[in-house]
Amino acid sequence: MYPAEYDLDVEYDFVIPMAFGEDLNITISDTLYMTSPMLSQMLEKNSVQLAGSITSSLPVQLEMNIDLLDEQDALIAMKAPAKQTISAGNSDGSAAVSPLDLTLSLADDASASGLSGIKLTFRVTAPNSTGRPVGENDFVQADLKVAVPEGITVDLEGLM
Repeated sequence: MYPAEYDLDVEYDFVIPMAFGEDLNITISDTLYMTSPMLSQMLEKNSVQLAGSITSSLPVQLEMNIDLLDEQDALIAMKAPAKQTISAGNSDGSAAVSPLDLTLSLADDASASGLSGIKLTFRVTAPNSTGRPVGENDFVQADLKVAVPEGITVDLEGLM
């Protein structure tokens, strides 16, 4: 009797449970560079309100921060931070909708004439985690509306 030989091709994964505490800090940011001067012209005269909703299926809560940048990517000072909490997706994997209401208003000594970009920063926070893993189909989607609460003045003489 000869010894038997067996070739096995086995794939396996390890599942390592992890728990995150209050000190969790995962931050992702991106800058949207602008070619149109429209936003800077509006901010020079009025505050600008971002409204709408943000839909997220991610299983973690996010804190979104918006910063205005000049041509050298330096921060343009605002009266108040533009921050918004985005709710975690539901435990069944469906998306949760968070209403959006942010006001962009320049500090008294700031100018938006050199505005070249908007930096969006998302920070993952541990509270309100659903306990399910992040999946490849999870998403964050924004439905935005821009309003100028004080209105826009149009100089008809300048248009002629």
